[in-house]
Amino acid sequence: MDFLTHQALSRILPPDAYAFVQTNILHPQSQFQLLLKQSTVVATNAVSAALPYLDPLIERVSDALHDNSGAVGVVVALGVITAVVMIMNWIRRLMMWWARFTMVLAFYAAIVVVLAIAWERGPARSLRDVVVVASKIVGYLASLREVWVQEYDRYESQGNPRTRR
Repeated sequence: MDFLTHQALSRILPPDAYAFVQTNILHPQSQFQLLLKQSTVVATNAVSAALPYLDPLIERVSDALHDNSGAVGVVVALGVITAVVMIMNWIRRLMMWWARFTMVLAFYAAIVVVLAIAWERGPARSLRDVVVVASKIVGYLASLREVWVQEYDRYESQGNPRTRR
């Protein structure tokens, strides 16, 4: 194992996890390393056995690509564009999932907070608080309506040519 891997793992992992990784995964005589070596040998043998049969096919594909280099450029460009669009769609879906997840969590957290406040203060005081907050909201909306009506009347009194018939 090289020095950088040793330093990175020893700083990231807790000591017991680092010892586990060192003995069971990174040690040259561990089962994982033996399985990795055996898999590499099997894959190398499979490729070397299949290469004589695949060599003519690879040669024909290479010649076809060389003869149609313009079409290859278009196909590669379309492939890159398709890959970019797919990745951007995945990113969009992931962001929408996280946004929806956080909104659901915030909604349930608000419900828990309201229930905790109602539990702490009791039903009578909580109901009185709800009535006070609702009356303040209604008063704010009434003043907002007054401002809107005044601005609308001022707009109409200016003689806007679109409103005249």
